[in-house]
Amino acid sequence: SFPLSSGAVIAPYFLDNKAPYVGLITRTRELVKDRNGQQGNVRSLELPRGFSNLGERLEETALRELGEETSKVAKRLVRLGRTNPNTAFYTTPGIPIFAAEVDPNIRSQLKPDAKEPILQCTFAPYQEVRQTIANGQVFCGLSLAGLGLLDLYFELEGITSKKNI
Repeated sequence: SFPLSSGAVIAPYFLDNKAPYVGLITRTRELVKDRNGQQGNVRSLELPRGFSNLGERLEETALRELGEETSKVAKRLVRLGRTNPNTAFYTTPGIPIFAAEVDPNIRSQLKPDAKEPILQCTFAPYQEVRQTIANGQVFCGLSLAGLGLLDLYFELEGITSKKNI
């Protein structure tokens, strides 16, 4: 149990003929500078995440954020672990990371937060997501931590193996 209800990171996925597909959201990050030093133009590929509402359990946060940011509903939610962005500065044990298996054909009734300009959630074959990471297109530390734990989860569950990746 976490002493503070800070939020959650969610790694959504589904299986199609035993092949995993992973969902990433596309978000423009205003603070990040592009190669020309301009701010406000960088599009970031990230795992869904968000802060908890007052009194909300972490699992509830994960399910709500999943619905709001991907329009998907979890068939299965598994806590993978946690990440602390910088243990020199943050005193909490970390932000929990969840894997959420979804049905790609069922839409959530939750509506996106009007204050969040999330453009889309795209599910891609896991091999493509791994290549996206290798190409440096995913640079969000929370997302990289979540995808690393998802990779381990897939291997331990027999969803993937290092031999066929």
